[in-house]
Amino acid sequence: MPSLLKDVDALVYVDTDVVFLAPLEELWSHFYKMNSSHMAAMAPEHEDLATGWYNRFAKHPYYGKLGVNSGVMLMNLTRLHKLYVYGCEYNLRPDHCMYMSVCKAAEKRGVFVLHGNRGTFHSGKQPAFRAVYRAWEEYNLGQDLRQDLYYPMQRYLLKTSNTTCGKIHNAFLKALSSIVRLR
Repeated sequence: MPSLLKDVDALVYVDTDVVFLAPLEELWSHFYKMNSSHMAAMAPEHEDLATGWYNRFAKHPYYGKLGVNSGVMLMNLTRLHKLYVYGCEYNLRPDHCMYMSVCKAAEKRGVFVLHGNRGTFHSGKQPAFRAVYRAWEEYNLGQDLRQDLYYPMQRYLLKTSNTTCGKIHNAFLKALSSIVRLR
């Protein structure tokens, strides 16, 4: 990357199946938390040893106890070597709630970046992820965030409350609610 983007010091890489539920500045702020040797930042692949994929199945080396997921990655192109790991609320995937909720930070602080990997935005496998995507799909830039994005998303998510990911529907709304200033 540094050889391709010679005039770029830092960038955020995201998979195409990612939806931001909070301002990008919230994720970008992790650049200021990185030390002088961190070249990249990612969230853990999983939060639970009992259900983590890498620690149970991987035949190759991986980072830390549970590995990391590169679907949402901060890259400082001027540095080398170490990895900075940020919380799962910046890369929440179906793995974090498919059996039970394991991303406690998202429940407490809210989901900042939602990663609909494995086609979950477009399938019925994880209705809560589909609900968030549907609300974004129907929203047109310039419309009222509260009326035309937040409230439809809330309605769609409430319909999923009987699913494992739907049980934490408030976490999906928490960061967005601070933007639309609900009171």
